[in-house]
Amino acid sequence: MFNEKYLGEIEIEGGSSFHIIETPTRLIFGGACNAGFIESGFMKKDDGQSSCEALTELVCELETFYRDGAI
Repeated sequence: MFNEKYLGEIEIEGGSSFHIIETPTRLIFGGACNAGFIESGFMKKDDGQSSCEALTELVCELETFYRDGAI
């Protein structure tokens, strides 16, 4: 992949934080360590969805997951 873009680090309610990388089709979230980026998961972007819209949706999904647990 050569179209990746580092968007930065987000912190969700409860104190968990994730680094976010964007590709043309998804947002990848995870952590960083001395070995590099460790992917925790990803969210596919909808066609025509802006980076801001996708990031807002990802934050909502992560907060729900970490607050309520997996369904």
